Amino acid sequence: MRLSRALAITHDIAATSHALDGLGELLDPDLVKSAFETAGVATLRKRRLPLQSMLWCVIGMALFRRMSAWDVVNQMDIMLLGQRPLVTPSAVVQGRQRLGSQAVREVFALTQQR
Repeated sequence: MRLSRALAITHDIAATSHALDGLGELLDPDLVKSAFETAGVATLRKRRLPLQSMLWCVIGMALFRRMSAWDVVNQMDIMLLGQRPLVTPSAVVQGRQRLGSQAVREVFALTQQR
């Protein structure tokens, strides 16, 4: 997908009332997987907020700057099922730290190359 097309889709999605629901169209899962491998980032155990979810959180925070990371995670419904309907704010912070900045850079670099 060309960057101009991705930006146009992002703009259209952000203008809707359910803006967070359509973000899944923007990133190829294989691209994310290869970016994580290149950055040397992996999840060794199953978590409610896996690294892929945290990547979506970073993208959501960039698009919706007035929302907190916790609000973005809960509104996007990107956490795995568990006993509680919401995750704690500290889990979001820890997940973002696990993700690191190198993985996010790799995703954007690979997106730019495509």
